[in-house]
Amino acid sequence: TPTTTMCEAAAAGGGGGGGALYLSSGPSGAGKDTLLLGARADLRTEEDESVSFMQRHITRDPSKCTDLEIPVSLNEFNAMEANGDFAFAWDAHGTRYALNKATLEGSLRAKKRMVANVSRSIVDDARRRYGDEHEVYVLLITADDAALEERLLGRGRETREEVSARVARAKMMEPKGEHVVKINNMGSVNTGVELVKKALQGDLKYSLWLAPSQSSPEYGRLQTRIRAMAVEHGTIPFEPHLTLCPSFSGTQTEAIRLARQVAGELPTSLRIRHTAVSNSDYKFRCVTADAELTEELTYAAATATGIVHGGGGVGGDKWEWRAEGAGSGIVNVDPDGALTLMAEAYKPHTNVDPDGALTLMAEAYKPHT
Repeated sequence: TPTTTMCEAAAAGGGGGGGALYLSSGPSGAGKDTLLLGARADLRTEEDESVSFMQRHITRDPSKCTDLEIPVSLNEFNAMEANGDFAFAWDAHGTRYALNKATLEGSLRAKKRMVANVSRSIVDDARRRYGDEHEVYVLLITADDAALEERLLGRGRETREEVSARVARAKMMEPKGEHVVKINNMGSVNTGVELVKKALQGDLKYSLWLAPSQSSPEYGRLQTRIRAMAVEHGTIPFEPHLTLCPSFSGTQTEAIRLARQVAGELPTSLRIRHTAVSNSDYKFRCVTADAELTEELTYAAATATGIVHGGGGVGGDKWEWRAEGAGSGIVNVDPDGALTLMAEAYKPHTNVDPDGALTLMAEAYKPHT
C-alpha cells in the first residue's frame, strides 16, 4: 500500500474532471482544527489559490460562528433547502448545517481542491454524486489510542474510564477504504500542518512497501519488537516493511494507480532473506534489518522504480533506470533476468535515494558486478 512517513492514504475512484473534495473528519483529541487552520494559514501565506475552504450555512448564533460559517435563521435555512440551494444538509445536536451547491460545483468545475467540515453521514452521498468526475476523499485526522486518551484527559472533563470508552467508540467508527486520506497526528504541530497542506495540494510523499502477511509469524514478531522499541525510546511505531523504490509525490489517486500497476508486474510473493542488523543516523532508519539483494528483489525494485519514476516498466529485451542526483547510477535488467549494478557512484551502506528507498549492503559488491 502507498504510505507516507506519518500518513496512510489511498485513492478515490474518480478524478477525471480535475478538482477534488476533501471531507474533513477526526475524533476528539486528534487536533483536527489545529492542523486545518494551520494548513489554511500556510496556504494563504504561499498565496496558493488552488485550495479553498468552504463556508457552511449553520443555524447558530452569529457570535458563536467562525469565518467558515454563515449564520442563518432556521426559517432561512429551510427556505434555501426547499429552493435546492444546498448540495448537502444535515443535523447535529439541534443545529442544522449545509454546503452551498452552486459554490461547491462551480469550484470543482474550476478544478479547485475544496475542503469542507461535514458530518460523516453525507460521505457516501458525496462520493456517489461527485466521485466519477472528481477526486472525493475523507481527510481523516487522527492519532493512536494512547495519544488521544492523554489529550482528552488533559482537558479534565471526563474520567479515565469515560475517555477510554470514548476513544474506543471513535476508533471503531473511523472510516476506512480507498477514499480515506489518513493523517496520523503523532508528531509536532508543524509536521502535522505540513502533511495536511500537502494532502490538500495533492502533493503528499508516498513510498511503496513490501510487507509480510499480517497472518504470518514473522509479521507478529517484527511488529512486537518495533512497537516495544518505539515505546522504549519514545518514537513513532510503524508497520514491518521493506521500501521497494524511491519515494514519490503526487495525488492519492495517482499513488494508488501506480501501486496497482507495480503490483500487477510483481509475483504475488517475494522471499526476503535477512542478512544482518545495522544502524545509521538517517531519519527513520536508526536500526534496520538488512535484506540480501537477491536477483528476485533487485528485479522487483527495478520494476517498481521504472513504473513510478520512469513512466514505464520492464519491457522488451532490456530496461534501464537512470537515477537523478546524489548516488545516481544505472541498473540494467538483462533479458535473462540478471541484474547489473553500475556501482561506481555507490559507497558501502549508502542509499539509492536520499529519502531512503533501498539500502545496499555494498561491501561484497564490486563495480560492474
